[in-house]
Amino acid sequence: MFERIPNARALFYLLIVMIVVGLAPLLLVQIGGESVKQKIGPEVQGIDEWLNTSSPMAVSREKGKVVIVDFWTYSCINCIRTIPYLNDWYDKYHDRGLVIIGIHTPEFTFEKEVERVKEAVSFLKIKYAVGLDNQKKTWDAFGNHYWPHKYFFGPDGTLRYEVVGEGRYDESEDKIQELLTETGVEFKKDHLNRMAGEEVQFQKIKTPEIFFGTFHGGFIGNPLGILSGSGRPYQFPPQFEENAFYLSGSWNIQDQFALYTGRERGEVRLIYDAKSVNWVAGTNQNGIWVEVMLDRHYLNSEEAGEDIVIDSEGRSKVFVSQKKLYRIIRHQGGYGKHLLSLILFEPGVESYSFTFG
Repeated sequence: MFERIPNARALFYLLIVMIVVGLAPLLLVQIGGESVKQKIGPEVQGIDEWLNTSSPMAVSREKGKVVIVDFWTYSCINCIRTIPYLNDWYDKYHDRGLVIIGIHTPEFTFEKEVERVKEAVSFLKIKYAVGLDNQKKTWDAFGNHYWPHKYFFGPDGTLRYEVVGEGRYDESEDKIQELLTETGVEFKKDHLNRMAGEEVQFQKIKTPEIFFGTFHGGFIGNPLGILSGSGRPYQFPPQFEENAFYLSGSWNIQDQFALYTGRERGEVRLIYDAKSVNWVAGTNQNGIWVEVMLDRHYLNSEEAGEDIVIDSEGRSKVFVSQKKLYRIIRHQGGYGKHLLSLILFEPGVESYSFTFG
């Protein structure tokens, strides 16, 4: 097999060495006067269950088509905001040769439950195939580190383009059309309308994602830090710093969440700097009402997020039931610094994280 390649024996031994050190996929050789890049791309593997498809999906099985592999998880606000664009691309380009494979890799344990993911897929109106990567085998195969992260594969099966996080939607759609033209599809200029969406000004979001569990650690602002044991009492300090959560009442802080265990008033406070606030929370009970205040007053209609209810007495509340992301604050006036308060009156709420937009 090496007779037509100059210095074949040397090339053979070089290839063996490169395999050992993991460089073989990048080897560029001359065969018959043509440059051939031998690239072994990452592959979908170890999926626990597939949704929206009757057979397992893989990049290698879609040769001749353009494939997007999208890593996401349903409690991630950045992922949620990208889904409409993926849906739009699927609707416009699926019949022209685009395949989208959603890889749902959980951040929290509750996101491993199939029924919860099914509900999210239905709510988000996802039509393309979604694989449950509960063991993170595909995540690890891709060497992935982010939600969301999109990998674009050309019709030859090679990785051509990547997008980490939100944004670059027009650029991504240009890349989809560019790759589809390699399959013989032709596009007339602006013949397909682009989806318009809200521009997130990330440079104005001053507060990072805030985690409540001990796994991430370092986000609690109470002077004594995380107290060991179940149902430990927490007290607010005289002053609060930005970008840290503070607790009052009885709490049990576990690996991934803080569980409220008190039967009287408890509270979470946070000084943040952003335009909107999302709260990842849930309960194993039928549902618990939690009051939400902003700058020491109840929310009005220009401050309330989509999951907020304002009752007849003007109190703003969120009903925590399913373990998911709740949209609680949305400032119509723009970005800024505020004091958020969550007020609890009964035990059972699990608080996982705050995210901002």
